[in-house]
Amino acid sequence: MKKNAALSIDSDNLKADQLVEQGLQHHRQGDIEQAAVNYREAIIINQHHADALHLLGMIAFQLQQPDKAVQLIKHAINANPDTALFHNNLGTIYYEHEEYENARACFIEAIKCNADYVEAKFNMANVYRMLGDNGLAEVFYYTTLKQKPDFTPAAKNLSELYLKQNKYDDAISVLYASIQYAANDEDLKKRLSSAYVLRALDDSFDTSAEADVEEALALFPENLDALMLQAETLMTNEKYEQAEIVYQKILSIKPDDPEMLYNQGIALKAINDLGGAQHCFEKAIESKPEFVDAFFNLGNVYKENGILELAKKNYSNALKLDPKHFGSLVNLGVVCHNLSEFDEALSVLKKAEKLEDNNSSLLNNLAMVLQSMSRLEEAETYYEKSLQAARGNL
Repeated sequence: MKKNAALSIDSDNLKADQLVEQGLQHHRQGDIEQAAVNYREAIIINQHHADALHLLGMIAFQLQQPDKAVQLIKHAINANPDTALFHNNLGTIYYEHEEYENARACFIEAIKCNADYVEAKFNMANVYRMLGDNGLAEVFYYTTLKQKPDFTPAAKNLSELYLKQNKYDDAISVLYASIQYAANDEDLKKRLSSAYVLRALDDSFDTSAEADVEEALALFPENLDALMLQAETLMTNEKYEQAEIVYQKILSIKPDDPEMLYNQGIALKAINDLGGAQHCFEKAIESKPEFVDAFFNLGNVYKENGILELAKKNYSNALKLDPKHFGSLVNLGVVCHNLSEFDEALSVLKKAEKLEDNNSSLLNNLAMVLQSMSRLEEAETYYEKSLQAARGNL
C-alpha cells in the first residue's frame, strides 16, 4: 500500500510539473489567461507547488494585483525558501510599489540564497539609490559590474548617480567601459554624449570643453545640447560661417526654433549676409511674436539696407514689447533723424538718456539731432558731454 501511495504522489507531482511547463509555454507566448489556468490546475494537484504559486503570483503582478501577487509568492517561498528568484521577484513587486525597506529585505534574502545572483545585487543598488544612500548604491552597482561587466542597466544607473553629484569624470568612465561591451547600444552612446556635454559646461573642470563637445557629437551627432554649445563657442570665437553651418544642423533637427533662428540670423549678419539674416529674424518672429531682440535686429538689417521706414517699424514693434529697450530707442532716434523727423528723434533719444545718461554714442546722436533743429547751444553742450563720456571710457 505504501509503495502504491508513493507512486501515486510521484505521478501527481509529475502531472503538476507538466501543467506548469504547459503554463510557461502559454505565458511566454503572452497568453496569461491560459497560463493561469494551467498554474491553478497544478496547485489543485499540489497546493505547495512552489513554481506554480510563484508564476501565478507573477501573473497577478502583471494584472496590477500586487496584494494577491505578494501573497502567492510568499506561499511559494514558504514551500521552497531557498529559491533566490522567488525572493528577488517579491522584492521587485515591493520596489515597484515604493516599499523600499521590504524590497531591500527580499533582495538580501535572494543574495543569501545565491551569492552570485547579479540581478538581485543590481536591484539592491536601486533600492539604496531610492533610499538616498548613494554610497551603498555605488557599492552594489560596482559589485554588479565587476561580476557582469556587460550589464548595461547597472552602468546607466551608476552614471546617473554620478551625474546627479556632478561627478562627470566618473560617469564618463563608467559609460565608456560599458560601451566596450555594447557598441551598438544607442542609448548608452546618447548618455555618454550627454555626460561629455555636462562636463564641457562645468567650469570647474580643466578638460577642454571643445574636445568634450567633439566627443559628444562623435557619439551622437544629433545631440542638440552639444550642437548648441559648439555653435555658441564658435560665435564667441567669431567663427561666424562655421557657427551658421552648425545652426543649420540644429534647425534640421528642431525646425522653427525661435532662439536658434535668431542666433543663425546674428551669424549671417556678422558675415554680411543681410538677406539671410532678414529671413531668419522674420522666421524667429513668426515662431515667437514677442521676440524683442528679433524685432530690434530685423530693424538693424533694414537700417543697414537703407530701408528706413521698415527699420522704424521694427524698432517701434520692439519698443511696444519693451519700452525700455535701449538699443531700439537709440536706433529709432537715429532713423527718425535720417527721415528728418527731428521732434520724434529727440523724444526717443531723451527716453534713452534717462536709461543711460553717460553713453557717448547716444549723447553724440542727441547733439546731431539738436544741431539739425538749429538748437546750437544745446547741441554744443551734448557734444561736450559725449566727449567727456568717451574720455571716461578710455
